[in-house]
Amino acid sequence: MHIDDIRKAANKEKNKIKKQLREAKIPAHKMKILEATIDNVALMKAKLDELREQLISERAIVAYDNGGGQKGVRENPIFKRYESFFKTYSLGMSEIFDTLRDEEGDIDSKIDDKIKPRTVLDDVRDRKNEQG
Repeated sequence: MHIDDIRKAANKEKNKIKKQLREAKIPAHKMKILEATIDNVALMKAKLDELREQLISERAIVAYDNGGGQKGVRENPIFKRYESFFKTYSLGMSEIFDTLRDEEGDIDSKIDDKIKPRTVLDDVRDRKNEQG
């Protein structure tokens, strides 16, 4: 994915999150506090989508040769990168979700389904269900 595509995807995600928060009637002062978090979460989502596409075609274990006789297999570094991005994304989403909680600690399920983090496993399940 090209850098401009990442920016476009991040802006699209940011607008989606902001729209959902406005629909949830989050006060303007809370929206201002969450602004940086929303920007970062949107960027992480765009990068996760890019990495997810790479994960589909990559092997989990790859061979390596460090030279000097050091050869073997290791976990593909892209999986660690994805995991790191997903953790950061999830922390940001947790902060946003905490803002959405009402006095009882509940989140409107319509909002929850639209902006909750997705995993590669979610995508695999969706594809399997689509294929029947």
